[in-house]
Amino acid sequence: LNNQIQQLQYKIEEQKQEIERKKQLGDIKDIEQQIDKLNENIRNNEESISAVEESIINIDNSIKEFNNKIEEYNNQYNELQTKILQKQSDISSLQFDLTKQDSEKQHIQQDIERIKQEIEKIKNSDTCPTCGRKYDNINEEHINQLIQEKNNLIKDNTTKIQEMEKVKDEINSKLYLENNVYEGLHLSANEINSYIIPIKEQIQIKEAEKTTTNMLKIQKNNEINEYRQKINNLQNIKEELLKIENNNIKEYEDLITQYNNDTKILDEEINKLNEEYNKNDSYVQVIKNILQ
Repeated sequence: LNNQIQQLQYKIEEQKQEIERKKQLGDIKDIEQQIDKLNENIRNNEESISAVEESIINIDNSIKEFNNKIEEYNNQYNELQTKILQKQSDISSLQFDLTKQDSEKQHIQQDIERIKQEIEKIKNSDTCPTCGRKYDNINEEHINQLIQEKNNLIKDNTTKIQEMEKVKDEINSKLYLENNVYEGLHLSANEINSYIIPIKEQIQIKEAEKTTTNMLKIQKNNEINEYRQKINNLQNIKEELLKIENNNIKEYEDLITQYNNDTKILDEEINKLNEEYNKNDSYVQVIKNILQ
């Protein structure tokens, strides 16, 4: 019986050490507080992600508005480019007309010079250039008529040149107006381009902001995954501790009960032996007294 009690004492001590060792894994209440804190962190991150997603939507909307504005300006720019090309064609056509007028004027002037030379030749000659007849007087009617015809040709050509000059003036007036319109279209196109450049810069800023915001979202999601993994680990530890704690406490209580029962039995045996010893000791004393 004494050996049994010692074995029980040994087992009880082992259970005490086991319970202490398991407690070093952590306190269940502390673990639950950690889990609550992690869940709170998850909720906070989820709220942050919602706000981040809202920011991303706003950024996308801003980028869309900027792109729509650029498309609008590009359409205006393309329309202006079409008009500019048309004006270039109109200006080229007018310049061609001017060149043509100058070329025709030059030919007419050459004709006038040629006719003048022919008149001088007739005046300085004694032979009719048309019939080859010799004449004595330059004032002969036939010669005068011939010179008059050539002077009429000069007059007609001079009139043509004057009319051509008027046409050139009209062309130059049109060309002046067309050039002004052309320059105005160019200025408008350049002005539209000046609007597009800062908008593109704003889009780049928004794109960079979106990238940073997406990275923040990824970071928050990664943190949530880490928190959940920690919660799973803590839940496993908690379940293990509850299981071990319940088993150890019951076994410990059973051992204590058994120990108390065995100790009680041992005490009863000892008392019984003491009573027997005392009783026998009384008999020995009586015998001793008799023998004396």
